[in-house]
Amino acid sequence: MNLHVETRGRFPRLSGIRTIVLHDRGGRIQHIHQALLFDGPAPPPTLAALEATARRAASRHAGLPSDLLALHLEGPLPGSGPYRVDVARGALIART
Repeated sequence: MNLHVETRGRFPRLSGIRTIVLHDRGGRIQHIHQALLFDGPAPPPTLAALEATARRAASRHAGLPSDLLALHLEGPLPGSGPYRVDVARGALIART
């Protein structure tokens, strides 16, 4: 992954991290999208807006199904993975 962040002046305080996991009905993860939320005058994005952004990003990958389910997590991904989704519980779990 090629990530570059440049800041000038005083950087705003990080107020939260939201993670959207797009997965199929079997719990296999197809796309993970994380959003960093910063303090500022604008209201934070809604969960629906964050999910829409994740779906747009996922749609750029060829072959991903359009009927993926979304799991919303507050904070970063726990541990180091790999993961799958327990669809019955609606929870992210370590893949064994």
